[in-house]
Amino acid sequence: CDEHTLFLIDEFGTGSDPELGGALAETFLEVFYERGSYGIITTHYANLKMMANETDAITNANMLFDASTLEPLYKLHLGEAGSSFTFEVAQKNGIPYSLINRSNCLLSGFASPFCKYILPISLLALIASIMARVP
Repeated sequence: CDEHTLFLIDEFGTGSDPELGGALAETFLEVFYERGSYGIITTHYANLKMMANETDAITNANMLFDASTLEPLYKLHLGEAGSSFTFEVAQKNGIPYSLINRSNCLLSGFASPFCKYILPISLLALIASIMARVP
């Protein structure tokens, strides 16, 4: 690839171990960046989202969700990574809170660097959504 290359990658490494797939995807993104290529990668990999936060030439984006209904709005929002709302959607679909809470506890040590970026943004979006509905 070179500066004339446009790449479009949807969920790089789907079906692989997330840690290994994320590392491989990051390596590819580094090469694309070094060679001046342009493109779009859709991902749930935290390491790519963090890489975009730390690299001026890479921009995070997310698809907007209605925070109260957890329904997609089908609008692209540039400048920040989004959340998949995994636990919120699970709760909305009737998964017992005890299981969701246990899952969240299992992640607490693993996801904490990523949550420093995403959780505050998600909370601000939820607060803004609620405040917009207050007369």
